[in-house]
Amino acid sequence: VDKLVEADDEAKLEHVPLGVSVAYLLNHFEKDVGEFLEQQGMSLTPETTFRDLGAAVWPRGEAHRDFLGHATAKDPHDGLPGTSLVNAIFQKAHNHVSGATHFISWCWGYKIL
Repeated sequence: VDKLVEADDEAKLEHVPLGVSVAYLLNHFEKDVGEFLEQQGMSLTPETTFRDLGAAVWPRGEAHRDFLGHATAKDPHDGLPGTSLVNAIFQKAHNHVSGATHFISWCWGYKIL
């Protein structure tokens, strides 16, 4: 998201880092992941990790698969197809994306469930 800010008596455009709401992560992410994995012929199990999800979305040597519409959605910055997951979530459920206020640490080995 870009916003107009005042700096030294001069207006300028500033990029605001976006974040996904905790409400989305707690109430919608699991369902979205499960539906995507089913479309890929996979299942969301208690052992499924973010590494597994990454391999399903960005398989080596293949085109990116369209998780949450990120591979086909127009990027708001360059207007080209393909955008970040946070931008895709914004286009799907804009009330779950805003300026980031906190960072929740995670790693690829964490289990999704």
